[in-house]
Amino acid sequence: MMRMPLYLILIAAAFYFGKGEIVQAEAHSQSGFGTEKAAKFHDHHDRSKQHAEFIKKCAEEMGISTEGKDFETLAREVKAAYIKKQADEIGIQTEGKDTKAIMKEIREHHIKSQAKLLGIETENKESDVLAKEVRFAIAKKRAEEMGISIEGKDAEQLLAEVEEKAIKNEAKKLGVSTEGKELKEIAREVFEVNIKKQAKELGIRTEGKEFRLLAYEVHKAQVYQQAKELEIKTDDKNFHELAQEVRKKQIVQAAQKLGIDPAGKTPHQLMDEIFINHEKEAKELKLLPFTHVPHFHHIGKMEHGKDKSKGNAESAN
Repeated sequence: MMRMPLYLILIAAAFYFGKGEIVQAEAHSQSGFGTEKAAKFHDHHDRSKQHAEFIKKCAEEMGISTEGKDFETLAREVKAAYIKKQADEIGIQTEGKDTKAIMKEIREHHIKSQAKLLGIETENKESDVLAKEVRFAIAKKRAEEMGISIEGKDAEQLLAEVEEKAIKNEAKKLGVSTEGKELKEIAREVFEVNIKKQAKELGIRTEGKEFRLLAYEVHKAQVYQQAKELEIKTDDKNFHELAQEVRKKQIVQAAQKLGIDPAGKTPHQLMDEIFINHEKEAKELKLLPFTHVPHFHHIGKMEHGKDKSKGNAESAN
């Protein structure tokens, strides 16, 4: 049975929301949003076709030729191009490095950035040790903010409780029933309700559309709308380039409104600072197209540069 590998889930989440950041996209995949586990299709053939159509769209928007390429080849090229763009933005040299090595450097960059914001010493610490410290510090911070007791709990327990409360709170706001449902099912419903709500606001028809492609269509419409509002020219730009430009401008503007000096900081660093130190205020002011999953959830999933659900991703490499 053809399943959607983790890295494609990450790319999908990034395209849906315009975050442009691997670790933030990873938060979606870990929480059940946009994952193959959450998206239930009735037919194996249809599922395979949907994956192929989605990746083909991603490739076309990134300027990658699709002619004569099978799904696996195209998916690898999309993955490599996507990750290289993130590395370039951070300032990581990619020449002579394979995708796995570049991803490892991106993860380490984010861990150190977040540790610095949290006042955690990084000197002479292995990446996995630092990731655990950062993970626990943010888990504790978020739990306290949400009124969750932290006594005697490790990071995993705190993160699980925070995630559950955040998703159920959002479900309540949207009128999604939670009774008798697993958390991933609630998360999927919350995600779908939000996408359909946004589609309606944008005048996009939802009937008969595969959900992954609908979410992509909604995101694309939002990017063009936001580009117009931000007075960003759309001529001679592929969609991925435009989405990146819109995202960067939104992040800088959000940082400035929150009193953060963006000088000398990458969009990734600004996003880390916003989510760690100003998440509540940023959400209240609707400064960014936030998702309904806490940003911190990915931390520690990156320990040893691995992921608990990495099986599919590894096989796809």
